[in-house]
Amino acid sequence: MKAREGFREQQKCSACDVHREGYFCDFAGEVMADFEAIKVTRIYPKDTMMFAQGQPANGVYVVCQGRAKISIYSQDGKTVILRVVQPGDVLGLSATMSDRTHHATAQAVESCQVNFVPKDAFNKFLKKNPVAALRTIEQLNRNYERACVQIRSLALSNSVAERLARLFLSWTRRNGNGHSSCQLRLGFTHEEIGSMIGASRETVTRLIKEFKRLGLIEVNGPILTICDAHRLEAMTDEKSNGGELGD
Repeated sequence: MKAREGFREQQKCSACDVHREGYFCDFAGEVMADFEAIKVTRIYPKDTMMFAQGQPANGVYVVCQGRAKISIYSQDGKTVILRVVQPGDVLGLSATMSDRTHHATAQAVESCQVNFVPKDAFNKFLKKNPVAALRTIEQLNRNYERACVQIRSLALSNSVAERLARLFLSWTRRNGNGHSSCQLRLGFTHEEIGSMIGASRETVTRLIKEFKRLGLIEVNGPILTICDAHRLEAMTDEKSNGGELGD
């Protein structure tokens, strides 16, 4: 390994500490060896685009370190951030499997290490390894579930405050925290948060101030502290539905 772009670049998947059970990088034995043989390690500095909406798919991107946002754009310049991917997630799966253009744009939120696998090599890898094919199906299913939950949140939430509460709660879950309070690295502008929940920057700014006044959250630079997740849940139907915004 060598230090680069604020983290230590990891060349060997088998030596990586980020093995999320059930995710694409959680292979073993011969399957891992086959994956190592076809992947190309890339570093994407912050704000670098991995692929663009409308661009032909040329392979899949397994996120090893860092975070990236998946966004869609309209012809008049409007943007919706569909989700923020974490280490272990695979990008470009749907377009690669269907041999179509990308329906969204992937851009690094912070410096990212990604294992890229070209389309032809990836298809051969899946045909040879049923375990990898099953993991691919599981990842596509997770993506579908996240999309359904996000549509429900955007279309059926009673207020923007409820959508913002859902987003904050989803971030606590993605960080594996089940406690009433926790700290998260925010890393997003109010405009970007607005793009995630279908609201203006001004509305997000006003709601964050209100959440702070109510003692629900604290913000100190890039650090967001969820002070009372239970009260945020009370603003939504999270407990009854168990939903998670697709971040």
